[in-house]
Amino acid sequence: MKDLSYIPDYEELLVVHSLKELLNFKFNTASRINTVIFPRELAGDFNGLAQKIKLLGSGYWEQFNLFSLKIPHLTRQEKQARKHIQSDIRAINNYCEPSLTDKFQEVDIQYSPLSQAYFWHIDGTIETEESEDRKQKETERYFISYTAACTQFVKNSDATKRQLKNFMIALKPDAKPWSPQCGDIVKFRMGNNVPNETNFAIHNMPIRQTSLPRLFYSRDNSYPLGPT
Repeated sequence: MKDLSYIPDYEELLVVHSLKELLNFKFNTASRINTVIFPRELAGDFNGLAQKIKLLGSGYWEQFNLFSLKIPHLTRQEKQARKHIQSDIRAINNYCEPSLTDKFQEVDIQYSPLSQAYFWHIDGTIETEESEDRKQKETERYFISYTAACTQFVKNSDATKRQLKNFMIALKPDAKPWSPQCGDIVKFRMGNNVPNETNFAIHNMPIRQTSLPRLFYSRDNSYPLGPT
């Protein structure tokens, strides 16, 4: 049984115990929940896989399609890690709205010394160039870290103010960030055009503590607005 003491208890966070529960949960304006986590333990060498994928690229932050990418000399544990990721991608894509591109078949390898994602922010758009169709939908993001923590969250009451123009968030000095662990699946509510709504997930990408590349998967989804 996995120790879940790293997951805090607060109003906007829901813990579920199956992928089905996670996929079927829908955000809406009648609920304070903006983040859902399915804790898991996965077998396989994800760090080894990430390092070998990184050798095939040339940039600080790149995307790779694990279904078509040829990765030489994988160990049995690295092949096991790749199969886990491919299974996750299939399961999430089969549930989400169809995509016209293969973008959501890709994983991210991040090795960047600096990124805007290191600042606390809300993902998505609230004021902008979004289509009228998109404005009538809830938007959510699935996120899975397969190596060292690739994202961390805080509860909304930890924020001092919101700068909606660029989605950057200032936190109180006593804010307590927390990170999903390797293999956990998280989905969170993105900023959108719901009138007078402010209950969106606040997160950032922690600054890297090791020289190892980070491997993660993210996928956006949307559906009609829930009750107001």
